Amino acid sequence: MLKLEQILMSLLAREVLGKSVNDKEICGILSVDLKKVEALYELSNLHDMSHIVCLALKNIGVWGKEDVYRKFQRQQTMAVYRCEKQLYELEKVASALEKAEIPFIPLKGACIRPFYPQSWMRTSSDIDILVQKKDKKRAEEAVVNDCGYSVISSANGETTLHNENGFCVELHHRNEKQRVEEIPQDVWEKAACRDGSSKYLMSNEMLYYHTVSHMIKHVAWSGCGIKPFLDMYLLEKSLSLDFEAITQMFRKAKLLKAYNALHKTAEYWFDGKEGDKLTSIIRKHVIMGGAYGNQITGTNMLHRNKGGKIRYIFSLFLPDRQEMERRYPILKEHPSRLPLYHIKRWGHLIFKGRIKSSAEIVGKQMAVPKENVKELDYMIKEMGLG
Repeated sequence: MLKLEQILMSLLAREVLGKSVNDKEICGILSVDLKKVEALYELSNLHDMSHIVCLALKNIGVWGKEDVYRKFQRQQTMAVYRCEKQLYELEKVASALEKAEIPFIPLKGACIRPFYPQSWMRTSSDIDILVQKKDKKRAEEAVVNDCGYSVISSANGETTLHNENGFCVELHHRNEKQRVEEIPQDVWEKAACRDGSSKYLMSNEMLYYHTVSHMIKHVAWSGCGIKPFLDMYLLEKSLSLDFEAITQMFRKAKLLKAYNALHKTAEYWFDGKEGDKLTSIIRKHVIMGGAYGNQITGTNMLHRNKGGKIRYIFSLFLPDRQEMERRYPILKEHPSRLPLYHIKRWGHLIFKGRIKSSAEIVGKQMAVPKENVKELDYMIKEMGLG
């Protein structure tokens, strides 16, 4: 009998990739087991995919009046609404940047959505746009003044802005200190614009590289969900790609082993090919993490990256310079003040009554199974990421 993971991947491959799957077998399993339908909803919703599964269930003839089907329908309706609103917001932001004559490149969902059978199938949590570092401040001002957004944070090559309706815009510029090189140095040289517009588009190979390298970054942290694996396969199906050039891009960024590992995982899910130990660990990490990773997968990876429980707990009480600079951006300009800001942070914990809650967090995070950390260590090393 098909496992829940296989059913989910088959339904997604059916609707998004046009794959031929065993509709009759899946229908036979789900039609007689409402608990499995409910579990399918929970898993697909965890990965922000329940709206696609909703369509698939209707198409294979699995539908009913129970509450779980109403949940599926709500998610599909919401996905259509979110898509329309996000397209409208993207148009507003693009118009503001055009008006200010600021070159920009749409990223992620905005670029990949047109390749899905229906645009609402490709949901995203925010609008991502690449600008040049020299234009960062002007771009922020254009989005704030013309579109009604407010700057929430600005650090590590990324400015996050929100509006009163809950929409989020992330303005990116190339960060030279990327742990994983998502945006190559020559991105603007290889981008093209039309008719003198300020809007640039990546080359097909650059779009594919960015999609996968962004996925690698998240897999190497708290998780990325299933969506980027679908994106990768859909781009391969939809675009004419020079894979020799793509291979060179991954090799240059020292990401070729990671790319091959994730591609093999996608082949396991969507083509039914054989997997191996690495594939199994990647699957577990991605499935557990959901669409954006979670506290469990993030804590597991933190333990792995810090070299064990003791070092990890020590890092919670005395964060390293990078973490302190994220909390207190002024340290980038005045690094000698680091000890003073450690004292300030501890004062905040003590006088704001955070010690008890911090101790509870530490207690929970000390309980991370050693086997999880060992698996992640194996995964990261086999992917060539450290």
